Amino acid sequence: MKKLLTAMTALGVLTGAAVAQDVVTSVNIVGYKKHTLISGKFYLISAQFQSIDGSPVTVDSAISDQLPVGTEVHAWDAKKNGVGGYNSTIRLAAQGRLFPQPERWDPSGVVLSGSQGFWIKPGGTAGATNEAAFLGEVPLQGNYTNSLASSYNMTAYPFTADVVFTNTALAAAAQVGDEMHIFDPDTGYMSFLRLPAQGGLFPQPERWDPSVDGLVISQGTGMWYRQQDGGDRVVVEPRPYNP
Repeated sequence: MKKLLTAMTALGVLTGAAVAQDVVTSVNIVGYKKHTLISGKFYLISAQFQSIDGSPVTVDSAISDQLPVGTEVHAWDAKKNGVGGYNSTIRLAAQGRLFPQPERWDPSGVVLSGSQGFWIKPGGTAGATNEAAFLGEVPLQGNYTNSLASSYNMTAYPFTADVVFTNTALAAAAQVGDEMHIFDPDTGYMSFLRLPAQGGLFPQPERWDPSVDGLVISQGTGMWYRQQDGGDRVVVEPRPYNP
C-alpha cells in the first residue's frame, strides 16, 4: 500500500474535477476519443487508438498542441529504476533569443500504449475548459497481450469500447489479494479487492468484492491495478468487436 500511496500522491492527489467525454468511430475503422478537461485538474485516462503509420503513440503525436502550455502528462512505469516511477513530460512555451525553440513537449517521445493509463493535468488558466481528441486507428488485432508487474501498475482496457470490468481477462486472471482502483474526478478513488473463498453457513467462492459487479470501464479510462504473483502476469484480452 505504501508504494500505491507514493504513486498516487506523488502528483499531489486529485479531487473535484469534472469530465465530459465523446467517442466517434467511422466505417473505415478510424476514430477518436474526445476528453473535456479543466485546467489545473488531474485526470486518470488512457489512449487506445493506434497511430495511422504504425509508429508508437507518444504524447507528442497523440496530444500535440491541443492543450495549453504548462500541461503535464505522467505515465507510471512499474519497473522504472527497479522500484517504479513516472515518465513525465510538460508542454513548454516557445522561446526566442539566441536559441529559439517552438512550443513543444519536454522531454519528447513519452510513449502511451493502448493498455496504459496516465495522469494528465491541463495547463493554462485554472478552471478553463479544454478539449483534447485522441485519434487514430481502432485496434483490430484478435488479442491484446499486456504484462503486469508484481506491483502497482497504471493500466487500461486496450480496446476502443466500454466494458464491464468483471467481463475482462484482467478480472478473470485475478488472484486473491489483487486490487483495482479507478479515479472518479468528483468522488475520488473507488477501490476493489479480490476476496478469498469462504466456508461456514454461507460459503462463497473466490471472487471480486461484490461492489464491483456491473462496474463499466468507459473507453479512455485509466486505472491502477496491483497483482501479487511474485512475477510478471501476462493478460491476453480478446477483441470485443468485429472489424
